[in-house]
This record gives sequence, structure tokens and C-alpha cells, in this order.
Amino acid sequence: MTKNILNLLHEIDMQVTRKDRASSDAELLKNDLDIISDYSKKLREKIDELKNCFQGYWQSEGCSCCQNVDEHKHYSNSIGELLNFPKHSDDSGYDFSVEK
Repeated sequence: MTKNILNLLHEIDMQVTRKDRASSDAELLKNDLDIISDYSKKLREKIDELKNCFQGYWQSEGCSCCQNVDEHKHYSNSIGELLNFPKHSDDSGYDFSVEK
């Protein structure tokens, strides 16, 4: 399963605040910076992926004569997964009406 953006943010928090890290301040700071740098790259990749999904979703909208239904569903599902929306109970896609 693709990690969504919220999972990555949670992992950053867990890695930086864990108690079993190196003991010196310099080691702690270097370790935290390495962790943040690594997750920052991953978040940038997810944001780029979200931008691409939104662009694909938007382009697939069209009107009733030119809408690409398959691409629309694909990008809608990708956006729902990236942003951690719940799935509909009938597995027809993601429920974007849920408030977070």
C-alpha cells in the first residue's frame, strides 16, 4: 500500500520524538536533521504525486461526451488514498464528504 501524506507526517513525529536515541545533543540534532531531511524528500514526492493526480483528475472531468471515466476513477482513488479519506462501504471509491 502506498503511504499517504498523513502517515509520513506521523512517522516523522515518531522518529524525532522517540526516547531511545543517541545521548549527546549534537548526535540528537544530527539524527533529527537526517530523519527530517529523509522524510522531507518523501513528502515532496507525495506532494508531486498529489499534484499529478489532481491534474489528471481535472483533465479527465470533461463533459458527458468527453469525460474519461476510467482515468477519472483512477485519479479520484489515488487522491483519496494519498489524503487518507475513508473508502465507501461498497468499495466504489473514497468518501470525500467526510470532515476531518
